[in-house]
Amino acid sequence: KKKGIKSLAFPGMGTGVGKVPPKESAQAIVEAIKNFADREIELIYLVDLNDEMVQAFREAVKELEK
Repeated sequence: KKKGIKSLAFPGMGTGVGKVPPKESAQAIVEAIKNFADREIELIYLVDLNDEMVQAFREAVKELEK
């Protein structure tokens, strides 16, 4: 259904208690967004307070663009 949502912020997940490595987490998140993102959403922000996770997001997106 159309909800009028044009953007959303998606945090890094799984790297704390779950102990998933940031690179692995970022790759899984970016891949899931690619496969399941609603086509109505125009902008997705990948966010995290941890610099390592932010860098992992950057690398995962860069890989996706290849």
